[in-house]
Amino acid sequence: MSVNVKTLGKTDIDSQELAALARAARQTGVPAQDESEDKTLRDIARGIADDCYQWVFAAYAGERLAGWLAFYEMSNSKIAQIWDWHPVVRSGEQESDAARALIQAAFSHLREIGLHQVTVDFHVDQRSLARLDRYLDWYAQCGLAQVIEEERYQVDLKDIPQAVIPEGYSIGTISETGLDDLFGCWLEVFTASGDQFVLGLDAQGRRDFFFESWR
Repeated sequence: MSVNVKTLGKTDIDSQELAALARAARQTGVPAQDESEDKTLRDIARGIADDCYQWVFAAYAGERLAGWLAFYEMSNSKIAQIWDWHPVVRSGEQESDAARALIQAAFSHLREIGLHQVTVDFHVDQRSLARLDRYLDWYAQCGLAQVIEEERYQVDLKDIPQAVIPEGYSIGTISETGLDDLFGCWLEVFTASGDQFVLGLDAQGRRDFFFESWR
């Protein structure tokens, strides 16, 4: 059976239907932790309804929802962001077909509306690491093959010693600092570090991305 993909605006989505599939996918990929089915469905549906997805793509095998993918459009930056393990697909023999169809539909739509760059973010932990290669392969088959790895560090604050502030420096809050000053510092740090994402943007794109993220 072939997979048919529909393009939905935010007001067109059935958050309960998408949440039910997300829970089913979570059961085979990243199991819910000590949550009842009702609570999980409520939390997922609330997140779908509250999140600012600009577009949602839904794949159907016949009348049955087989998967969905959503992305954010970052205003003024010509960048779209897909995150949180999308596409969400139902486990089974058509899983890969649905995933590729959703990614291809999303990329085609991005080109049509004039967005020129897309980032796909996966928050990976030990429970989800096993399925990362499958997702990377789906995106690679659709033309997105560059992978930039990030590290996330966590520590219990009680284990952190009291900070010693070097002479000539002081610590304040971000709210006391203008965004233009923060942008100058941010740009210097990320440019000097060789960050591939930042270096891939032009000057206006860097400003747009920063102010979209920090405002």
